[in-house]
Amino acid sequence: MQSKMALRPGGVSTKCAALMLLLLVSACGTARPSLDAICVRTAESTDAHAAALLAEGTPLLVVTGDRLIAELDAGCAR
Repeated sequence: MQSKMALRPGGVSTKCAALMLLLLVSACGTARPSLDAICVRTAESTDAHAAALLAEGTPLLVVTGDRLIAELDAGCAR
C-alpha cells in the first residue's frame, strides 16, 4: 500500500522524479569535450590531412579540405 504523500502532486515521488530528471539533464550538459581538447587532439591529423590533400587530392578535395582545415585553424586560433 502506497502512502498518500507519494500519490499527491508535490509528494515524495514527484520530488524524487524531478530531482532524477534534473540530475540526468545537468550531467548531459557538462559532458561536452572542451575546445582545447578538440584542438589539441585534431592538430596532428589536420596537418596530415593537409599534406595528403596537397600530394594526392583532386581539385575539389583540395578546395573543400582547405576550407575545413581553415575553419578548424580559425576556431583553434592556430
